[in-house]
Amino acid sequence: MAVAQVRVIRPTSGRRQDLLKTLGRGKRIHERCGGSLRIFEPTTGPNVGAFLHVVETANWKAYGEYRAKLGDDPEYRALMAEIQNSRDPAASVVSVEVIEEVSVG
Repeated sequence: MAVAQVRVIRPTSGRRQDLLKTLGRGKRIHERCGGSLRIFEPTTGPNVGAFLHVVETANWKAYGEYRAKLGDDPEYRALMAEIQNSRDPAASVVSVEVIEEVSVG
């Protein structure tokens, strides 16, 4: 069953395009490390105006392999350091969850 990490990311006012550019940089990294990245924009509910950053893998084994590769990736570490050390962040992370697909029949 699929396993995914879901981040709810809210752009700072006026910084939507900056955030999308950063998400595009990250997409290449996540995919190189074995994750499939999709970005969703909620149209209803409490997260309107935010983005859902969803990285999916085939199963728990693939998720573990993806996370190990991601942690060892120098480009990912540099991007995360850039984001975390920014004095003017383009966004804030609202929440992070790891979810598992459930078979319903």
